[in-house]
Amino acid sequence: MRIITANYLSLHKNQIILCMKKVYTVYIPVKPFVAQYLKFHFGDPVRFPDFSLENQDLKRFSLNKKEYKRLRLKEREHNGGVLVVLPQSKSKDPEYYHYLGRRGEDAIVDSCERLFRRNMFNELGDETMLGCNLNVAIKAWCEKHGIDEQYSNTIKQRYYRIRDSYQDCGIDLRKKSKSMK
Repeated sequence: MRIITANYLSLHKNQIILCMKKVYTVYIPVKPFVAQYLKFHFGDPVRFPDFSLENQDLKRFSLNKKEYKRLRLKEREHNGGVLVVLPQSKSKDPEYYHYLGRRGEDAIVDSCERLFRRNMFNELGDETMLGCNLNVAIKAWCEKHGIDEQYSNTIKQRYYRIRDSYQDCGIDLRKKSKSMK
């Protein structure tokens, strides 16, 4: 019994030490509804899953202070967007590599946008194919993912653009009515 208790306490102490470790973040200027989506699913500040593509991009594009100064970059203003936690890495310790260049920042923003679009189109396509009204489906999807209802029209337009781009290539993803069957 004492051994189990001692192991538990040492494990517990290790967890406390990990929680107290300094966290480094970078600012990512995404659109407001994408920011709400990311914060809802990954917390605030945003912490992506360990082996996610977004974390791989963060590791790949992170710079140290010397590299950042050599590029002569100025930090962008924080007009919305999210703070993203830099992942731990043996090759690029976030204590030293906690800067992003413009192209790296753009790559992370693009990665977040792709994640949002894939999830949106995948889930909304399923809902509308089941016979649900698109406006109702979009409002429900926004609610499910922590996005304010004021962005539902924006989400609908994005969905239409994706669907129409497939339509231009001859792939019909629209809901079929009874008369079209």
